[in-house]
Amino acid sequence: MKTTLLPLLLLIFYSSVAQPCADPFNCEKDMNLSPHAINGSNNIIIINYGKQTGMPSTFSDVRYKFGCGTSPTSTTCNCAPTDLFYRVFYPTDVNYTTCALPAVIMFHGGGFEDCTGLGNGDDAITICQEFAKKGFVAFDVEYRRGNYNDEDYITAQGPLAIYRAQQDARGAIRCIIQRQINLGANVTGDPYRIDTNNVFLGGSSAGSITAMMCAYYYRQSKIDSILPGVRTALGASINADFYDPDTAKANDVYNDTLDYRRFIKGVLNNWGNVFIHKSFKSNPGAFFRNNDGYKPPVISFHGLKDSTLPIDTTALFYAPANAVYSPYNIPTNISIHSETHCVGACPGTGVAYTVNPDINGNPDIYSMGSQKIYTVLKNAGIATLIFVDCQMKHGLDSNGSSYASNFGTGAANRADTYKYIAARAANFFQLILHYQDAANHYTGTTAFIECEDKRHLCQVANQNAACSNTNNCDGQFFLDPGDE
Repeated sequence: MKTTLLPLLLLIFYSSVAQPCADPFNCEKDMNLSPHAINGSNNIIIINYGKQTGMPSTFSDVRYKFGCGTSPTSTTCNCAPTDLFYRVFYPTDVNYTTCALPAVIMFHGGGFEDCTGLGNGDDAITICQEFAKKGFVAFDVEYRRGNYNDEDYITAQGPLAIYRAQQDARGAIRCIIQRQINLGANVTGDPYRIDTNNVFLGGSSAGSITAMMCAYYYRQSKIDSILPGVRTALGASINADFYDPDTAKANDVYNDTLDYRRFIKGVLNNWGNVFIHKSFKSNPGAFFRNNDGYKPPVISFHGLKDSTLPIDTTALFYAPANAVYSPYNIPTNISIHSETHCVGACPGTGVAYTVNPDINGNPDIYSMGSQKIYTVLKNAGIATLIFVDCQMKHGLDSNGSSYASNFGTGAANRADTYKYIAARAANFFQLILHYQDAANHYTGTTAFIECEDKRHLCQVANQNAACSNTNNCDGQFFLDPGDE
């Protein structure tokens, strides 16, 4: 009986889901333009994705003392998913009964620190709005943080924060996809539809680390190798059952085994990086590419003078036993070598998570920035673009008369630069949607060093004669032709 019903059930399922529109795949649509009307600030959809009942005791959300500089004045551990939600930006002039649009899932930046949550920056929200104006449904995801950043060391709090962010980001991706698949065109209250076969990820800084790891570091063993001991300390899998696609529906089920990688078609990397196990120092590409065959294309934007997340490969060191946190040079006795708050079953069992520096003083882990990511992917035949601003540090400049971080476009402010970033990413994603072998269609420049990319309409040849892969930042920047 099950065999004979299966074709009918599949027919009913697929007929209930809005089919992909031809529009986003149409290379006659100019992604440099923003033709769609979108939901405004008074009509932003906010959806909770944290499990409201039956939350496992291994879920915890920490707020560190002095996690925002001089506040808060005490550390707290929340056992409820109060901050797990995402905002949705979508075109309002599309007939979603017959059309499902590609999705872009964005993660905001902020160094995984407490006071850098969704809404406190202009990176993710501006880019989401621009994607929506170009015909994508864009999601701006909030995730758990909690970190003490240090200029010299990886703190004990850092790996815990990155791991929690990974859990939430994967949960959000699965929930966004499953909400569409499970409920189809009958999602009550959702005025948009997404094409679940064409999902893109993106982020800035910490958000980019999160997006890149979701796309390329899927397996638990790979996460454990760069965040050793964190799974044991927190007591939960990287694919934990903390989430719910539709919290308003009592019988909704979260599938923590859904392998979302097949849905991810590309990644936007704004001044981010990935971590590489120290044993792969001489061949970081082998570690990065080892993803069971899933290698989505990546478009990167980065500043040459970024010292926070450098554009090239950098050695990193764990905090030693005597290292303490000093916000704004205010001395404290807060250890960044070991952490007990919010570790173990919530609200914490007093078990310590400790980072263990190499006994010989060697690097403990490596950071691979956008320059190497581009080289590794290009040499592997995977579609990739890189945009470099020769004067930019970490992230765009503050607005003002000295604003210069515009990647050679002449843009005079952050908003216009973000519009350029969104346009280039949308054009890159459009080409990926149109050509299954996108890497083979880029016959022109793929590295834009202080030079404006003027391609549109799925053009792959150069449209700006000043741009060349051989350009550099006065001899300071070069693209390594080899895969170290």
